[in-house]
Parts: sequence; C-alpha cells; structure tokens
Amino acid sequence: MRFNEKELAFLACNCTPDLEGLLDKKGKGSAKGYKPRWFRLKGNLLFYFKASELGNWDRSTGEPPVGVILLERCQVERSVNDTRPFCFTLRFEDEDSRPYELAASSENEMHRWIQAIRSASYEGLRSMLYQLQNEMIMLTGQDPLNVKGLSHESVKRPKKMVDFVTKRMPRGSQKKLNRLSQIGANPTTSLDQKHFPKYEVSLSCTSLPLVEGGQPPNVFIRTNLIRMPKGAQAPLVLAYTEVIQASCDPIFFTLVVLEITPRIPVQSILQFELFRVPRDLLFTASQDSIEGSTEEEADQYARAKIFGNAECTIKHLIDSKSHNTLRLLISLNDTTTVIPSCINLIVSKADNVVSSGMSLNGKGLLSETFALPSPLKNSIEKPFRVPSRDGGTIKIVEEMGESVFNIQMPLELMKCYCREDMEWLKELSSLGKLMEPWNNHLITAQAILIESISYYQASTQNLQSFIVEGIHGFKRSTFRKDHTLSLLPTNLHIQTLRVQPAPNVRERLYHTVTVGCPAEHSAGFKNGGLKKMLQEARSSPSFMNCTEGSKASTIKQTLASLQMIIQNTAGYRDLLLKCTGNADPQGMNEALQGISSEVQQLLWQMQTAVVMEAIKELRLARLPPGQSCSLRRGSTIDSELLLPHSGPSDWVWDGREFLQFSTQFSLTKTSEQVQKFLINLLEVVEQATLQTVEQQHEAVAASGVTSYRPTYCWSYELIPVVTKLYQTLDSLFTICKTSLTFALLKLDCMVQGVKVLKRRRDVVFSQALTALVTSFYLVLSQHLVDNDFFEQVLQLGFLAQFTSLLSCTGEELGMLEDMTVIVQELRSVSFQIFENATIYDRTSMYIQITGKRDNLIVQFLLPNILIKLISHEGIRSGKVIKVVPVMFSQGVHDIQALSHLQLQDDINSKGFKALYEYIDSYEKLPLATKPSGLKSELSKIEHVYSLQKSKNVEFLNSVENLCRLLNCGRLTSCKSAKDRTSMSVTLEEALHLINNHDALPSHFNNILTTLRSKGTRLFNCFKNTAHHRYAFSPISYHLLPKLYQPPSHTCSSAVRDTDSPDQ
Repeated sequence: MRFNEKELAFLACNCTPDLEGLLDKKGKGSAKGYKPRWFRLKGNLLFYFKASELGNWDRSTGEPPVGVILLERCQVERSVNDTRPFCFTLRFEDEDSRPYELAASSENEMHRWIQAIRSASYEGLRSMLYQLQNEMIMLTGQDPLNVKGLSHESVKRPKKMVDFVTKRMPRGSQKKLNRLSQIGANPTTSLDQKHFPKYEVSLSCTSLPLVEGGQPPNVFIRTNLIRMPKGAQAPLVLAYTEVIQASCDPIFFTLVVLEITPRIPVQSILQFELFRVPRDLLFTASQDSIEGSTEEEADQYARAKIFGNAECTIKHLIDSKSHNTLRLLISLNDTTTVIPSCINLIVSKADNVVSSGMSLNGKGLLSETFALPSPLKNSIEKPFRVPSRDGGTIKIVEEMGESVFNIQMPLELMKCYCREDMEWLKELSSLGKLMEPWNNHLITAQAILIESISYYQASTQNLQSFIVEGIHGFKRSTFRKDHTLSLLPTNLHIQTLRVQPAPNVRERLYHTVTVGCPAEHSAGFKNGGLKKMLQEARSSPSFMNCTEGSKASTIKQTLASLQMIIQNTAGYRDLLLKCTGNADPQGMNEALQGISSEVQQLLWQMQTAVVMEAIKELRLARLPPGQSCSLRRGSTIDSELLLPHSGPSDWVWDGREFLQFSTQFSLTKTSEQVQKFLINLLEVVEQATLQTVEQQHEAVAASGVTSYRPTYCWSYELIPVVTKLYQTLDSLFTICKTSLTFALLKLDCMVQGVKVLKRRRDVVFSQALTALVTSFYLVLSQHLVDNDFFEQVLQLGFLAQFTSLLSCTGEELGMLEDMTVIVQELRSVSFQIFENATIYDRTSMYIQITGKRDNLIVQFLLPNILIKLISHEGIRSGKVIKVVPVMFSQGVHDIQALSHLQLQDDINSKGFKALYEYIDSYEKLPLATKPSGLKSELSKIEHVYSLQKSKNVEFLNSVENLCRLLNCGRLTSCKSAKDRTSMSVTLEEALHLINNHDALPSHFNNILTTLRSKGTRLFNCFKNTAHHRYAFSPISYHLLPKLYQPPSHTCSSAVRDTDSPDQ
C-alpha cells in the first residue's frame, strides 16, 4: 500500500480521534515485554506514539507516531495471559502479518477498544449495513437500499460474520428468508405498530362447484392488497390460507391480519384469489411450490390453477365490522355454474392481534402477558380461528421463538466448571508425595483437570465473542457435530399455543420447549452413549451424580456433612464470644450447646467406615519420610504444583504442638484431646454464666436496674480454650478432607476413559440444563403470583417432563443413552429466586450458577418490582426448589419396529415409577385447589402402554396432558427437534383445543393439517434446512403413526440435513 508519510503523520497528530488512550503494547518476539504506548484511532487507522512518564502523550513535542496499523481484514479478540490481565490481540488474514498484542488498564477499557476496532474497518461498517438492511426487510417487507438503486444482493455478507441461521444455506435461501414478511405475513410499514388499528379476517367459502369426476375441490385462498390508484404498484401478497381438501364449503383457520397505516388508503382493494389444487399435485408438491418459491413459478401456477376471485375495498371491509360478516360473490372462471359461490369474511377489530411475520425484537405478547421479561428472541407468530361446539370461534396464536438462555446458560455453567476444577486441582495438590502407582495417577488426574480448565476457558471466550457480535446463540441442526458449538443446545425453541376462547377472556398458554436430543454429537456414538460407557467403566466416577448409594456418592455426602459441621462450629464460636462480651448467659449456653453438638457429630463422622477406610488408604499411599518419588519424564506439569512440600494439611494439633499426621496420627488420642478441650470449655462457660447471673442479681438488688456493666471480661478466659478446640477440629476436618479426596482419586483411577467420559458428561449436561432453565422460567412466568405453585415446588420439587422420540437403534441409541443419563443428572440442579437491588427495570433479569456438578443452584436475580409480586415467604427468603426430572420415550421412526425396546421400556418404567411417587406426595399437599384422580388416570395410561409398546404415541399424549395438570415443564426432543418433534407438538396443540377448549371434534384433522402446513413449525424446518418441508422420505412417511403423518405436500424426500436426515 502506498502512502505519504508526512501526511499520515500530520493526520495522526492533528485529527479528532474516534478513541484514544494508553495501552500496553508487546514488542516483537517472545522475549520482548510490554511497553506503554498512546493509541489514537481515526477511521480504520490506529496510530500509536511513545507515552510520557506520566502515561500520556504530549502533542506539543511534535513527535511523529511510532507506527500505524491499518484495520482491514483483521480480527480483534480477547486473549488469555497469565502475567497480564485485560489483554486483546489483533490478527490479520495474511499469514505473514504478525499479530499485535495489547493490554488495557481495566475490563471496561478493554471492551471499549475491542468494540471500537471492530466497527472501524470497512468490513465492520458493511456488516452493520447488512444487519440493519436485513432488519428493515423483516419489519417492512421492502429493501430500503432499493431507493438508491442498490439491491439486497449488492451488499455482500462479510466472510467472518457468523450467523447460525444463514451460514451455509443453499443459494436463494436468504431471499426466501427476506420474503417471509410477504408470504403469510402482514404488510408493515411502520416500526411503531401499536398506534395503528388492526383487523383480523376469517375466511370461508360456500357452494363451491364440483370439479372433474364430481369431486369436491381442494382449495386455498391468497389475499392480495392492491393500492390505489390501481396499477401504480404491484399487488402485495398479505397471506395464504391452508389447503382444505375435498370440500365445497371450506372453513379456513388461517387469519388475515390487516393493519391500517397512513400508507394504505382505505380506498385500496383487497383481492381474494381462490386456487384449486389438483389431487395429483397435492400429494407431490411441496409448500414452496404452492406458494411459489419464485415469482415466475407463482405466476405460472396461478394462470394454470386459478379457480376464481372476489374483491372489496378496505373501507367496505371496515364498515362491515358492525355486523361482523361480509359476503362476497366469487367470480368463477367456470361460467357454467348456476349456484352462486361466495367468500364469507368475518371481520373483527383486534388491537392486540399480533403479526404472523417475524418479530425481531422478540417481545410479542409474552412480554405483555407475563410479569417476567420475555425469554424469546426472533419469534414468529401465526394467528388462527377454529370453530367451537357452541357455534362460535376460538382465537388461537401459535408462537415459536428462540431462547435468550441459549448462550447465557452455557457461559454460566463454564464458569462454574472452571471454579470446581480449579478447587479440585488444589485439593489434589494437597495430597503431598505418594508412592507409585498413585503418584502417576495423581499426575494424570491433574493433567486432565488442567486440560479441562483450558477447554472451558477457550469455550467461554468463543461464546463471549458471539455475544459481542450480537449473536444470541441459535444452533442449527446441521451444526450439531461442530465441536466448537457442542455446549449449545441444538435447535432449541419455545413453542407456545395461546388460546383466547372469547373476547375479554384471559388467554390460556401452553408452553413446550423443543430441543435437539442432548447428546455429544461431535464425539460420535461409535462406542455408544453415556449409559453404555458408564456400564463399561467398571466404577462410578466422582463427577457423576446419577448413581445413588454408590461409593462416590457416599464420599461426597460425607465431605459435604463435614464441611457443614465446620461452618456451624465457626458460627457457634463467634456467637459464644459475642454473647460473652454482651454478658448474655442464655446466649452463651445456647452457643455452647451448639458447639458440643457439632463436635459430637464430627467425632461420629470420623469413626464411620468410609472415613476410616479413606484415612487408612492414604497412610498406606503416602511416601515414608525422606523418600522422594519420581516424576514421569516429559511431563509438562509443574512439579511444585503437583507435589507441594509438607504443609499444615500434614499435621494435627494435640493441644501443645503439631504432630506429623503421616507417622504419628492417632484417632483415639486426637478424639481424647477434643473431648478434653470441650470439657475445659464447658467449665469456663459455666463459671462465666454463674458469675454473670450473680452480678446481674446484685445490680438489680442494689439499684433496681436490669442492665449493668460486668466487672470482669470472661472473653479473655474463653478465647484460648475456644481457639485450641477449633484448631483441633479444623485439623481433623483437613485430615478427613484430604483422605476422602484421595478416595475419590482412587475411584476415578478405576474408571476406564475417565477423560472422555467427563467431557461428554459436561457437554451433554450443558445442553440439557439450558433447556431445563428455559422450561422452568416459562412455568415461573405463569405462576409468579400463585402461592399454591410455590408451595408445591418447595415441598415436592419442580416436575420437568421430557419426551423423547428417538429410536433404539444405530446412532439414535447412543443419543438416547446420553439423554437418559443426563436427565437423571438434572436431579442435582436447584433453583433460587433473589432480589437484585442494583436493577429497577422490570424488563431486566440476570441468572447465575453456584455450587458444583453434584449440587448446582441456578439463581434468578429479579428486580424489586417483580419480587414484590411474590407473596410466598419461603421463595422470598431464598429457599431452594429441587428438580424432579421424569422422562418417557417412544420411537416413531421407520426403523423403530426393528429396534430392541429394552432401553425404551427401562426409561418408561422409571418414568412411571417417579410420576407415581410425585403424584402420591402431591395428593397429600394441603393446597387450595388441585385436580383429583391423578393416580387412577396414570394407571390407565400405564395399562395403555403395556398393550402396545411400539409407536404408541397415544400414551405419550396422555402423559403430557397429565403432567401439565401438575404444573410441570414440558420438553420434547428428537434427533434435531425439527420433523418428529414438530409432529408431536402440533398433535399436542390440537388435542388441547379439542379436549380443553371445546373445539369441534369433527375439525380435528383440519386443525392438525393447518398447524402443520401454515403454523410455525415449517419455519423451524426452514431455519435448519432452508426449505419449508419436513424431511420425511416416502417410506418413512407411510411407516409413521397415523397421527404423526403431516400433509403430504409439506414433506419431500429431497430435503436432508447436511449430516444425516431427521426422519
């Protein structure tokens, strides 16, 4: 690149910079250190000068810049440096260009520079233009750059910009995504929609003529908007209805939502075009071919298959609102028809009607209906009206959106994993010098931990970079094998059915979390899933929580009990000293009783078999004094980190001096010392309380006052005795903790493939936890002011019901093995709700995770304005809500009939057992209102399952409905949560309308067809495959259960995921 040095230097010194400040810059070569430099950013040029001793830059000196960096074709990212915090690096695509390593003075300063540098380059500005243009197209249906002669295709997407929705989409798919606001959506010309009136129109036809062969026609209606003057602009497509098969009097459930804005004159015309779909085309065409994947195909199809049309002005439509129904005569192409055919329009004003197009802000009605902030991002909504048994209609809105927790939960979990592994690494380092082979096992365990910590830190940085780039974390099904995204759930969406039986009646909401099977797809399933790997591991590892009563579980419970004893003892110690200083005899006695109780508990724990065995094993594994152990050659681990010198953990206090634990530890002697110190403490406290009471009586008798100042401070007598006792107890705890740590190390050494098993467990758990938190948050949003709900979850736990549609063969068997183990692992999760005093906006909410793998607590930090809505004292005081996961599985795949159903039977048997136990406890709760007959209903469901165990989807529907009565969280999975999952959730929605809201049973099939062809789930397919089709082959389609078969024109054997089909 050519440039003029003098002009560049003049620009550097005299420009008004976009950002300037002091940064430390690392010199060339690894041996060079950091030097302070004053940086000035102008446009895409980053100048840097020598900094003065005061850490600034003096312009008056006239010194030219030391150098300049051209910020093009470069990436800026945060880097990890053990010696310098707040570091970030500039890397260029040219391999010959060296990276620039910089360090800021604070976290905020570092993020300021990273953000400024990213937006400084031409590519950064082009990325911003692309995003803004995309948002405008989604909101308005028009390309804002066309005004200046720039088409959408002229703005090329930057290569480095990551987007899980559009990355690797086939050619033309992005155009389809932008066309969403026109096909099946409303024309929206203003970013502020709530100021304009909205009308919803229900369509039906009467007396349509028969077609060839005397058969009723298969029809759908396309609604167009023709703006006046007529012909000035091309008609705008507002909506397509579903296809109604074989009916002369079709009733369409899809609504046309019309928003009257200043850009739409009331003289504009609504045109309703009636299309007839031949039977042969109906069973071979896809939805794209009906709606027209291109304008040429749509025009050709319309000329060939147009059946008739009708028109009316918008003013005529609005005026008809007073008598609700408007009947339009259809102008049919077949003029021989004698009986007039009509299109019936039922018009109603609905200020809260939502658009059926994309909602980029993700707010929708969720944020208005619920008190809590909406968990949705990029939501799409489809409104419908279905006939009811009383002759009226039921308004429903099907909504699907991505979860805001998609990245947030994995990030928080990675932090928790890192904290736990660092703490465990520290505990292993306290074991000291061990004999072989335990020394090699120790080194291996520490190496695994160090590698694990590095992996989680790198994953954290990777996910944080997505947040900085504005990506919210939706992972397409074609990315499920991408190891860099393995911690994110696959295709996680919130599916919501909102039902409003009548105007001014509170709507009913049915939430379902749909997610691809929680599994480690990037590692594959050659050796099976977690269940098989655990069976072959010969022992239960310490980091797994799924095996109750195992040795690892017993050891961890003992450690937790010992830790609690020490914490309680420290609390009672401080209380005793405080009460002594305040001359409070009653408080002194209570504190003393507490100390005595905790001491006895500790001595009892010391004599349990698990502790005694651990102490014995560690003594045998310790090296004799003076003997050294050999490290393996080539080890990259710091020997001082692995083998520290003898420290306090190797010694025990006997009352006078520390004795070396490894050679002179005696449990009997130490217990006697503890008892002796406790007796001394009892004597001192007894004397102190007696004297304090006597002085109080004397003071009352002498002056009549109840308060007095003690003449002698007994704290001086108590402090030495309490200190000796606590030091001895603490040393005992350290001995137990170190010994039990060694016992857990031995267990992990016995596990084959412990490194692979741990990584797989953590990855799958991250996916499952994200789905679980999303589900709990949705249920919490509905029951924020329900005391009965909070009483239920505090007493029994939050019921999370998982449905799996995976088969028990091939790779799906490995996925199912991953999922069934990790669902049981979710028992280690608890929820807490706290007030966040630093936020006041009701739309703000934060989540953090504390604890360890075997006891994770997910804390929701809500603003005070939302906490006030919760009246239950237990929740407000921070009591934890346990999780009760229940899983049921039923394969519906075409190969399910050939599968071995042993694993599926085992999953369902455990699911029924857990649900029986939960219902039994639930029926004993003294709640104000609760459903009855749940246990007998569950018995009937179990009987239905026992009659048919292959492809029995009826029992799944019954279990799901029963669990909803228990205020559960509903989660449904298949391999990719795309095709089989769509069939499951739409069937569940249709059954809700029939069974719970009195929709006409005769319309069940039409409701199911409409939800699957015109609802939100086809858009889920589009987000994953760039096609509005379900990926069912002809063979798998016919082998599906009847209730799981979609309309034939909505699936195509040509559609496949990049990796493998989700059939």
